[in-house]
Amino acid sequence: MRRADDPPSGPGAVTDGPVDLVGGRYRVVGRLGEGGMGVVWEARDERGGDEVVIKTMPEGAAADLDALGRFVREAKLALPLEHPNVIRTLALITEGPRAPAIVLEMFDTIRRINATG
Repeated sequence: MRRADDPPSGPGAVTDGPVDLVGGRYRVVGRLGEGGMGVVWEARDERGGDEVVIKTMPEGAAADLDALGRFVREAKLALPLEHPNVIRTLALITEGPRAPAIVLEMFDTIRRINATG
């Protein structure tokens, strides 16, 4: 498993190249972590300035149609949920850089981890 402070690598990695916008509005700031179920990115909503979290599939996983279907279903089922104990799903991005991607609200645990390094 990659650590949040490991340098990004592979397709979709944040580089010094062109501006990295997901869904035309979420600017990727950096990688928060990676595991078997996906890669998690810190990003900023260019329209409202809010911090968000973006979850993408692991490299190459989108080629597995079953895994892709589960990822998309996860987002679609979570989009309408609103509860104080559930992290809000803001969007499902299906086209463009890093697609498919699930955009989630930034939550306090991630803020605390980022603040302490």
